[in-house]
Amino acid sequence: MLSGEVVLGLDNGAERTLRAGDVNIQNGTLHRRHNRRTEPARTAVMIAGARRAR
Repeated sequence: MLSGEVVLGLDNGAERTLRAGDVNIQNGTLHRRHNRRTEPARTAVMIAGARRAR
C-alpha cells in the first residue's frame, strides 16, 4: 500500500485492513479489496506467473 487504506476480503470470509507501508502476497486465492474511506487508496501491484508444483 502506497497510501490510504483498503480492507482485503479473503475467500474464507476473513478481512484484513491494509494501510500505507503494508505488503500483501496472494498465492492464487480469491480476494477482493474495498476502500471504505472517502480518500483515495493507492497500491502498487506486481503479478508474476508460475507453474504449480505437482
